[in-house]
Amino acid sequence: MSEELGKFSLKYKGNTYTSNEAGDITIHQNWEGTADSFGTVFGTLIWGPTPPAELNEGGKIKWVAQAYLDDGTTVIGQGEGTWETPPDAHVAKTSLLINISDGTQIRSEGEMALETLEWNGTIYSV
Repeated sequence: MSEELGKFSLKYKGNTYTSNEAGDITIHQNWEGTADSFGTVFGTLIWGPTPPAELNEGGKIKWVAQAYLDDGTTVIGQGEGTWETPPDAHVAKTSLLINISDGTQIRSEGEMALETLEWNGTIYSV
């Protein structure tokens, strides 16, 4: 079982939408906030590409972020995972495996809510 390393709390900062020739949609969502052991975090969550008819179901996501550590250095996190949404709710549950530029790997489990425009969750060791 993975060890819990801490919590993260991010605020939504905006979307950019693109589509490919097949009509699949890719959403780039910007987030900022804090994460235990990582300090201030700025990142982009990439949803898709996803066929428009499947945007209510779930799919693949990618995360690219920079964290500003307490010692004055920064690290980059890059990861992949999935999202799903429960029926009749404007909530997305996320699961990501993230490679940190210092060589460590973490797993994050989170939930973002349209009502609050927040993405909160837990960070685990791998």
